[in-house]
Amino acid sequence: MFGKRGKQNFAWGLLICLCLLAFFLLIGPKALIPTNIAWLSSGDPAQHYLGWAFYRFSPWTNPIGLNPDYGMDISSSIVYSDSIPLMAILLKPFSVWLPATFQYLGIWALLCFVLQGYFAYLLLGRITKEPILKILGAGFFIFAPPFLWRLGVHAAYASHFLILGALVLTFGSVEHPFNKKSFLAWIALLFTSLLVSFYHFGDRCEFDLHN
Repeated sequence: MFGKRGKQNFAWGLLICLCLLAFFLLIGPKALIPTNIAWLSSGDPAQHYLGWAFYRFSPWTNPIGLNPDYGMDISSSIVYSDSIPLMAILLKPFSVWLPATFQYLGIWALLCFVLQGYFAYLLLGRITKEPILKILGAGFFIFAPPFLWRLGVHAAYASHFLILGALVLTFGSVEHPFNKKSFLAWIALLFTSLLVSFYHFGDRCEFDLHN
C-alpha cells in the first residue's frame, strides 16, 4: 500500500501525533498561551519566568547574558534563573512587540516532547529498522518519569533530548568514521546545551571525555 518513503513519512506522522498527544494530555493547551502565567505562579517555574521578565527589558550588555535588574544589589545573569537563555536571547530583540506579559516555557515544553520523541526514534533506529517498534520505543522515552517530573519543576533540565542526541551521535560514530558532518553536529549539540543549561553542557562534556 505504501512505498518505503511513504511508510517512513507515515511513521514520522504517527510519532509527531504521539508527542503532541502526550503534551496536551499531560501539560495542556493553556500552557501554549503566551500571556498565561497562572501555571508559573510559584516555586521554580516562577523564578524561570521572572528571570526572563527582567531580562527582556534590561539593556543589552557584554556579555549578552547579563541580567542587571534581576537580583539584589549585584548584577545577575539569565543563566542563573534557569530561564533557558537560548529562548530568552532569541526573543529579547522582539520584546517591544511582545505582550507585556509573555512566557515561552509552554512552547519550550512542547519542543521538549517533540524532540524527545524525535531523538528517541533515531536512537532506536540503531537497533531496529521497524517503524512501529521505533515508535513504541520512543513512547517509553516520551512518558519517562524523570523527563515528565522535570517538566513540572525545571523547564531547562527537562531537555533530555540533548542526552538522546549525544547518544545518537556516539553510536553513529561507532558505526561510521568520524567526519566533518559529525564534528559539526557535536559542536551544534554542545552549543545548544550551553545555551539551554550549564548543567546539561557539563554533563555532555563529561560524557564526551569518558567516551
